[in-house]
Formats: sequence, C-alpha cells, structure tokens
Amino acid sequence: MKNYIFFTCDGTTMDPDGNETPNCQILGWAQGNDEADAFLHFKNENKFVNNYDKIQCQELVSDKIYRII
Repeated sequence: MKNYIFFTCDGTTMDPDGNETPNCQILGWAQGNDEADAFLHFKNENKFVNNYDKIQCQELVSDKIYRII
C-alpha cells in the first residue's frame, strides 16, 4: 500500500499584523492502493472532510517527517 497526505488550501490564517492571509492546512494521512482508495479510507475515518470544497493529495515517497528549522 502507498502512503498519501491530504491537504486543502481552503481557508485563511492571521499574519503577525492581524491581516488575513491564505494558507494550506494538512488534514491527515491515509494508505491505499491509489489516491481514490486512500481517500475512501481517509473519509471513513475523518467525517470532517465534508466541510471542505477542495481537498488535494500527494503520494509520499517516505513516511519520515524531517524538521528543517
């Protein structure tokens, strides 16, 4: 099975000056044979995803997360 990360660019956050700025949010991770299969698993475990208009996914080449800064 392959690993996928799901994210959305719906929404905003506040910058240090209090102004709204667009952002992306990581919604979570799931495994599947392909993107559609992984998304079905993700949706079954995370009902909140129905609140977003656009959800994107990316296949991960590794399950490691590195801290850069």
